[in-house]
Amino acid sequence: MPTIFSVVFSNRRKLTLLGKLIMKIEGTRYSHASVMTKLEGEFFIYEAVWPMPRQIRYIDWIKTNEIIEEYTLPPVKSEVTSVAYLHKLIDDAQGYSIAQLFLNAIGLINKHLNKWAGTVILNHEKYLVCTELVGRFLEDSYNYDFHEHEDSIDLLDVATAVRKILNG
Repeated sequence: MPTIFSVVFSNRRKLTLLGKLIMKIEGTRYSHASVMTKLEGEFFIYEAVWPMPRQIRYIDWIKTNEIIEEYTLPPVKSEVTSVAYLHKLIDDAQGYSIAQLFLNAIGLINKHLNKWAGTVILNHEKYLVCTELVGRFLEDSYNYDFHEHEDSIDLLDVATAVRKILNG
C-alpha cells in the first residue's frame, strides 16, 4: 500500500496567545502546519513544535490539536526517501527556533523590513519552525521552489506551495 502524505494546517484545541498572534499576523484561520503520513495503516504527524520537532501518532496528536485544513498530496517518486527525509529533519534538529518565528513575524508586520528579514538565515537547519519543516519536505519530495530561504517562508507561502503542487 502506498504511503499517503498530507499537509495539515491546524490549531491547538486550547489556542495560546502565541497561536492567536500567529493567526492575526498571517491573516489565517490556523497557526500551525505539519506533514501527516499513513505508514502501514497508522497515521503519524511530523511537526516542529517547542521544544523539539517530533514525529507523533495521529491518535495522540489529535487530542490536543484540531485540523482546520488538510491537503492530500499526489504520490511522490520515492516514498521511502520522503519518509526518511522527514525522519532526518526531525533527528538532525537541535530544537525549535523561537528567534526565527519572531523574525518572520517582523517581516510580515512591516513590509519594509520584510526584504531584510528574508535575507537573515538564523539557524542553518539546526533549529526549525513548522513552516520550515513542511517547506523542506515539499522542496525535497515535490521539487517545489520557494524562491527564498526556508528560514523565511510563512504559513501562506506553504499554503500556496501546496495548492500549486495539487494543481500540477
